Amino acid sequence: MAGLIDIKAESARLQKEIDKLVKDLSRVEGKLNNPKVVDKAPADVVAKEKDRLTEMKNA
Repeated sequence: MAGLIDIKAESARLQKEIDKLVKDLSRVEGKLNNPKVVDKAPADVVAKEKDRLTEMKNA
């Protein structure tokens, strides 16, 4: 298996995925910490974002 996986390429791919998840997590937290967004958004949208935040933190 050692020759089948390009470790540098896989590492770069995983880092890119981590960076995207960190950015998404920050964005969702920002939305939910903003009272203007939470107060104006429909309750179901806020609930979905809270669920999404929980999933990201547990992953």
